[in-house]
Amino acid sequence: MSETTSLLPAPGFRGMTSTNPALHIGRAYMESDPHQWVRELIVNSIQAGARRVDFTTDWQGVQNTGVYRRLVVDDGCGMSASQLESFYGAYGGSGRPVGETHDNFGVGAKSSLLPWNKYGMVLVSRRDGDESLVWLRYDDRTDTFGMRLFPTGEGQEAAVEPFDATNTELGVDFRALLPAWVEGSGTAVLLLGADPLENTVLGDVVSGRDQGSEKGVIDYIHRRFWDFPNGFTVTFCELPHDRDAWPRSTINGGTEPSVLRHHEVRGAQRNIIEATGNSRLVDSGTVTLSNEVTVHWFLGGKRRSNPVPPMHTNGFITVLYQSDNGAPPEMWDFTQSPYRYRRFGISEKEVRDRLFLVIEPPRFDPGKGKFGVYPNGARSQLLAAGSGFAGSKLPIPEWGEEFAASCPDAIVKALRSARDDETSSSSDYTWRNRLAEKFGERWPILRSVSDQTGKTTMLPTTEAIPFRSKKAPASPPTPDNGAGTKGSPVERQQKTASVGVITPTGRAPAKNRRVGGGLPDAVWVDEAEFDPGFLANWIPHDPNHPSGLIQLNRDHPVILEVIRTWQGRFPPHHEDEVGRIVLEVYQEVAVAQVAHTEHLRRVVSDSKIIDEQLRSSGALTTGLLGIVPEEEMISSRLSRRLGAKRRV
Repeated sequence: MSETTSLLPAPGFRGMTSTNPALHIGRAYMESDPHQWVRELIVNSIQAGARRVDFTTDWQGVQNTGVYRRLVVDDGCGMSASQLESFYGAYGGSGRPVGETHDNFGVGAKSSLLPWNKYGMVLVSRRDGDESLVWLRYDDRTDTFGMRLFPTGEGQEAAVEPFDATNTELGVDFRALLPAWVEGSGTAVLLLGADPLENTVLGDVVSGRDQGSEKGVIDYIHRRFWDFPNGFTVTFCELPHDRDAWPRSTINGGTEPSVLRHHEVRGAQRNIIEATGNSRLVDSGTVTLSNEVTVHWFLGGKRRSNPVPPMHTNGFITVLYQSDNGAPPEMWDFTQSPYRYRRFGISEKEVRDRLFLVIEPPRFDPGKGKFGVYPNGARSQLLAAGSGFAGSKLPIPEWGEEFAASCPDAIVKALRSARDDETSSSSDYTWRNRLAEKFGERWPILRSVSDQTGKTTMLPTTEAIPFRSKKAPASPPTPDNGAGTKGSPVERQQKTASVGVITPTGRAPAKNRRVGGGLPDAVWVDEAEFDPGFLANWIPHDPNHPSGLIQLNRDHPVILEVIRTWQGRFPPHHEDEVGRIVLEVYQEVAVAQVAHTEHLRRVVSDSKIIDEQLRSSGALTTGLLGIVPEEEMISSRLSRRLGAKRRV
């Protein structure tokens, strides 16, 4: 253990003191994530140099009282009696030496455990062959947290030798908390809950923060930790899902119940790369964004029908961050939300389920002022600072837009493959031509245009032939040998530029420009792509649809009811055509709605409002459920194509 340097205050100075630690602890707990205590105990074990930390059940309490209490054990360096008192006798790290292996054991562990373990949490630690015990608890008379004092020959002490409490309401011999596999030093933490009869193996179920299931702890580890140090293992002794099947005693030679699953819980990186729950990885890589932000992407193959539990087998998007205090790289803002994937241009569920996006921004350095991220005080949220940011939310939507514009080829191909059976419209494109005449010139889209002075690159794909409305035909060529004349074929050829979707791997230099002539595409997809009740999604940055993509829910009950209603008004042999026309009308209305909102960019100061609010799934769904305009269009179109409808 390193020595602490004692610093005396300057003359005429008195430091601030905390009047009520319980208030600070309670506030920090409310601001932390559910299962934050799991993170704190794992990080503490790593900082203590442990090779293993085990989340298990105290079977003494089960046998003697029928209470299932959470017991967490590691084989780290342990703490002496004086260290236990120093670390747990104050809130805010008072007495914690700089650089000590347990320097994270303070605010984090206490604030995430004590609020739901008011009866107490008992720590037994072994260091240099000596074992010591402290009991932290809440005192309702003083409304604060502290250490329980035990009578000794020298008075009352907070840190004492472990003792036998089998005959008490706990039914635990604290001398036996450290198991046989902890051969040298180590620490055991026993969570007692709010009263002696509380089952704490399920976490904080009283307040409803935790899931009320051991799976919640396992899932939290998977979604919080990217990787663990070499030689460090997290193990978990999992009870059966059915509480009636929980064992009441240990068997198998007094070791542990045979119905338990004792397994290793791994970081997310190993699960992805080793692909235990999926087929092998198809491809992976890194996309560099602005401000030195990188996105590591991993694309798995087709999913197996029965992935091996417990682990994340579905894709996710997360932000990677590693602190300086010895903690392993951790994942923040973890999500599997379809909405977040759509921000990154990924709309198909089949691709979402096997695509992992890990965003790694730089850490904020106050001395440089450049863009970076840092955690808030409760370690529950990353914030952005520098380059115009000041304690701001992470600019994830902007990162998504950049990634979609530079979407790797492997992901683009996977999206195209998943859309093999989708069509953006029927074979009759009359309605799209009609909309293009009205709105095409007002719908600018971002494209890479070939330019030898450009700083980006592109893969040439199409030509930037401006949309020309039928109402404004080109001027006929004038007799000037066809050279340099306004409207002449030569001039039009000279103004034609190669255009491609923005990509970081192209060969031709280019500049990003907004060109006219685009309309968003609209496709019908399965209900799995939508939150319950929604009819439409807007994907502004789809790599295969540069003008944007509208997903429409072909299984929505309103759509099915409209189709059935109109099919009943025509002869049965027209059922397919009626269904096709109904879907076509809703596509046209959806595209028109999005095109109309483009006008608002002139009056809305924040353009994000258009994509995030006016084109949100809720806004588009509400607009499409208007019924009246769709009914008029369907009636007119069916009458034109199929003749008079039946009398009803």
